[in-house]
Amino acid sequence: MTIEQQERFETLVRQLEKDARHHPANYQIKVTLLAILGYAYILFVFLLLLGIIWGARTFLVAASSEALTNQLNLMAILVSLGILRLFWIDTKIPKGLPLDRLHAPELFATIDRLATILQAPKCDRIFLTDELNAGVLQSPRLGLLGWQQNYLFLGLPLMQALSLQQFRAVLAHELGHLSGNHSHFSNWIYRLRKIWFELAERFPEPKNSGFFLFQWFFHWYAPYFHAYTFVLVRANEYEADRCGVELAGLENEAQADINLAIYSYFLHKSFWPTIYQQAEQHAEPPSDAITQLLQQLKIGLSPREAAKWLDRALAHRTDYEDTHPCLLDRLTAIGYDLNPIQPPQPPTQTAAEYFFGELLWSFADRLDREWKNEVAGSWEKLYLRAQQQRRNLAALDEKAQKCALTVEQMWKRACLTSTLQEAHKAIALFQQVLEVEPNHPLTNYQLGKILIERNDSQGIKYLEKAIAIDPELVVPSCDLLYDFYLNQGKIKQAKFYQQKGQEYYCLWKRIQQERSRISHETPLFPHQLSDGEVRQLSEQLSTYSEINKAYLVRQKVTFFPEKAFYIFAIVLQTVKGAGADWKSHEEIIDRLENELNFSGNFRVIILQNSNFKLEQTIRKIAGSCIYY
Repeated sequence: MTIEQQERFETLVRQLEKDARHHPANYQIKVTLLAILGYAYILFVFLLLLGIIWGARTFLVAASSEALTNQLNLMAILVSLGILRLFWIDTKIPKGLPLDRLHAPELFATIDRLATILQAPKCDRIFLTDELNAGVLQSPRLGLLGWQQNYLFLGLPLMQALSLQQFRAVLAHELGHLSGNHSHFSNWIYRLRKIWFELAERFPEPKNSGFFLFQWFFHWYAPYFHAYTFVLVRANEYEADRCGVELAGLENEAQADINLAIYSYFLHKSFWPTIYQQAEQHAEPPSDAITQLLQQLKIGLSPREAAKWLDRALAHRTDYEDTHPCLLDRLTAIGYDLNPIQPPQPPTQTAAEYFFGELLWSFADRLDREWKNEVAGSWEKLYLRAQQQRRNLAALDEKAQKCALTVEQMWKRACLTSTLQEAHKAIALFQQVLEVEPNHPLTNYQLGKILIERNDSQGIKYLEKAIAIDPELVVPSCDLLYDFYLNQGKIKQAKFYQQKGQEYYCLWKRIQQERSRISHETPLFPHQLSDGEVRQLSEQLSTYSEINKAYLVRQKVTFFPEKAFYIFAIVLQTVKGAGADWKSHEEIIDRLENELNFSGNFRVIILQNSNFKLEQTIRKIAGSCIYY
């Protein structure tokens, strides 16, 4: 979604929120008509095509052309089957361990009791996953005509993080999405929304093909339907929370929400980054990652760490990127006492322990194996990247002994030293970069990060400078300063940087959106790099056997135009087949974006037939070709 599309979407949703509040009946009518329009258009096109074929058939029957008439009969059948197949919903079922009543009788009995109270349909299949999450999925057996098959997914980490009653609240929330006690209309829209999204993915852009009528329609319809139903689906989340309160109690619903928010931040910011950091040294992923996670969840977090992640979660605000409300809004909606909100104590017995007993670690072992197999490919890429980084660092170390490095080479050497060796060894190298170029934004940020993470207040001045120089570094720098001051017990300073980071976050997203798109119509300019920097980039690009030519240009940007944004446009060697050395475009782009000795803000694109006009535009820019 472009910046303009996002702004139009948010404006429309805000207006619809007002309509839903002040005129709920009118809002429901509009949503209903819009939902019916999707069905009506498909039926219209289907009947139109059959009408054309039938008209031609009638003409040929009158002309006594039996052979052509039979061909048109066959064509009508093929068109019908083609449209049926096109709109057949074959929902992809997420992976997980199937559970049965024999191994978890009490769990199934609990789910059955809750489903009965909520008048929700029974769950046809229940799966255990390795996620800190739970969810229901309805897969229509008859596509657009419905007849839902219901799946319930339960994350073993989620069950290990919650008490029995807290987990009961989560189950009630998920089954509440299917509840017959509440709005059938909301549940219908909730299901239909997923169906239209899945269909829209089949027609991402209008193109010249046999199904251009559907492509054109869904290109317009899907975003519009998304906006119109956004308000209703968010209201459905609040309604599901109320189901949790009704069946498990206010305290348990609130404690479950708080616990999951805390552990979600912990996993995202701490646990999984630590696990994946091992890829720098080990060719294979650990065999017990999920077991480690479950053990950590059983122990719980320290009061200070739990309070830190809770503070982060409470600071997050509801936005228009996700239908789920933020933690603070959810707690407010159910009437929970917000003053003060404390992290819950780890349960004496977790829901996972209660329902699975001795089978818990058997399930963990199976999920360990599944996780290891699932991440094996991405883990290997991380390991190979680390090995390439080691080779790059060795080459830069050797070159530094022979001659002076460019600023970008000095910066890359410091970064790689920080990543592959102990971070403190990179301090002197980053300081050398700043002696040559004091306003180097990433060097100020990375040096400040190392110092702050060692609880050295000297890092503050470097992060402050990074904030002043580069708007894209405001959010990560504020995160670091927030953590530092919070650990120091300086709440006022911590809140200042927390608020500053939040204020810049929306702008940061706009910057990312603007710089993620390029076409032949995008204004491009000469790169304006020094001959020395171009030379060192050319030398490095020459080490990639896949590259035939490389171009470098600057892209005109609206947000912070004083901060240059570069495009590396690559022409690949012609390769026949897909031998052992063949690499996908994604792999080549990933390597270049991670390995180039270049600290400027940039992206890499591959020039090919699909963007031939863009290549023509780039080639016309003076000095754009930096390697051939």
